[in-house]
Amino acid sequence: MSNASLGERRNFRALVDQLDGVALWTATRPGEFDYISAGFEGIWGIPPEDVKDDVTRLLDTIHPEDRDRVRKNISASDQGLRDEAYEGRVVQPDGSVRWVLTRQILLRDDDGEVSEVVGICTDITEQKQRERTLEIQTERLEEFASVVSHDLRNPLNVVEGRIELARQDC
Repeated sequence: MSNASLGERRNFRALVDQLDGVALWTATRPGEFDYISAGFEGIWGIPPEDVKDDVTRLLDTIHPEDRDRVRKNISASDQGLRDEAYEGRVVQPDGSVRWVLTRQILLRDDDGEVSEVVGICTDITEQKQRERTLEIQTERLEEFASVVSHDLRNPLNVVEGRIELARQDC
């Protein structure tokens, strides 16, 4: 977007602002945001203006267990930046936690140097909840299968023993 005209940027931002559940921001320098889309508030629970000029406010919203990774990505030098995707959690002001998949894309200038960093964040909370539900159901099924297997094993052992005795007698 660094070579884009003002009209192209305006059109791009208008398009991105229509995307529901996706936050996108562009940073020309680590920790300084040129743009944060309207979808940000839906995921973070705060208006983008609250973090646009204060990266520490953004870090405060990240779940403590995920904060170091995000801090590293924000403060990385150009040499340390790389295209990547990662999952993390955001803690909203009311204490609720949202899972976010973030895709970091590096835009390079004509010399191959990183000129901008674009982050695309997608709310994957429902997917994570479904995964957890499936994990719980799988654990219950495995536990049930173990109990049933054990309960069937004893009578089957008795039947096998009797069959063997009947073979010996006949």
